[in-house]
Amino acid sequence: MFRSQSYYRMMRSLDEALAYRKDGIIYVLIIGELPTPCDEAKVVDKYPGTRTYVRDPGSAELFIEIGRKPGYEDLFCIQTLIPFFIGEEIQDSGHDTVTIYVNGEAYKRIPIEEKSSSH
Repeated sequence: MFRSQSYYRMMRSLDEALAYRKDGIIYVLIIGELPTPCDEAKVVDKYPGTRTYVRDPGSAELFIEIGRKPGYEDLFCIQTLIPFFIGEEIQDSGHDTVTIYVNGEAYKRIPIEEKSSSH
């Protein structure tokens, strides 16, 4: 289910991904590198949230698209690694993991750490 082949072609690496939940909100943090300054990584969907299913997939989900920035599709870009950071919130109190999808393919499933509320 988890394949990294097409992801690796688009992007150097997903260096680190972690998720924690506090007060019913999952905070997903992703750090990685893009192959050129002409590329971008952006969140396009999440579950629960904007995506709906007839049957629960058993995991919270975050969908990332990686590719050329608009207007840079046909340009030559120097190959130099560019770091990126994605931080996303998912309102969810029922799942124990987050599945990260990159360009439509399941890439990685990470556990959700529970953080207690301090009032």
